[in-house]
Amino acid sequence: MLQNSLPTDFKSKFYPVLNGLPQSQPTFYCDMDGVLANWDDAFNAAGINVEEFKGNPQGLWDHFLKSFDGGEGFYRNLAPYPGAFEFYHEVQNLVESNGYRFEILSATIKLVHVKTVRAEKEAWVADVLQDPFTRVNLGPLAEHKWLWCRDSRDILLDDRMINISQWKKAGGIGILHTDFESSLTQIHQLFKPQVLN
Repeated sequence: MLQNSLPTDFKSKFYPVLNGLPQSQPTFYCDMDGVLANWDDAFNAAGINVEEFKGNPQGLWDHFLKSFDGGEGFYRNLAPYPGAFEFYHEVQNLVESNGYRFEILSATIKLVHVKTVRAEKEAWVADVLQDPFTRVNLGPLAEHKWLWCRDSRDILLDDRMINISQWKKAGGIGILHTDFESSLTQIHQLFKPQVLN
């Protein structure tokens, strides 16, 4: 099982649930890249077709390093999707008014860059979305996101079907993001009386 293959230091650092820490309220996790931050356009502008590297993260990483001068500053300088600011704050207000914590759950391509990527993503949320307070978590890799599901009411909004499928298998609620309008509709639907009770 993936959980058992993780190094012990990653378990203690990234997954408090694996240490038996209680969760007092459910959490709504919002992905960044592909939902709020437009990383596909950044790759495409450099001549990298992300679709060609599905299942080959090392190959994508190699091209990434060549195209973005070692990768530093890539996440910090991503453009937001048009409407991302309004979407982010509407969702945040909605879920928090319904008793949820609101947090970011993103990922990095390679474990060695976790610290740098986290700092850049925190800066992006603080500056672009004008929110220096929301917690920014990393999977650390996308394949680890499901380990953050601690409650059957925990929700993940993500643009990758594999992440949503793994989240649901872990017992949580997953929303596949395709555009802001449809995601908002699904989120509002979830918070109608009796849906999450």
